[in-house]
Amino acid sequence: IELVLLDIPPCEKKLRGVCMEIQDCSFPLVEKIIPTTDGKTAFQDVELCVLVGGFPRKKGMLRADLLKKNGSIFSDMGKAIAK
Repeated sequence: IELVLLDIPPCEKKLRGVCMEIQDCSFPLVEKIIPTTDGKTAFQDVELCVLVGGFPRKKGMLRADLLKKNGSIFSDMGKAIAK
C-alpha cells in the first residue's frame, strides 16, 4: 500500500507528524507514505481515494454555511481526481 496524504499548506507540519505516526506503527502493508499539499500530486495515478475531513464548524455557523464551505472543498478535490 502506498498512502498519499493531502492537506492544506498551513497544516503541512502536522501532516508530516501524521506520517511519522504511521511509520512508527510499522504496518506491514504500508510500503510508502507521501505527504503533499498539492492536489495534482495527491491524485495522480491513484486507484482509490478516501476523502475525509473538511472545514470545521465554527461558533455561529449555520449547517447550510458549513455545507457550502465543505461542498466547495470536495468539489475541488473531485475535479483534481477527474484529471
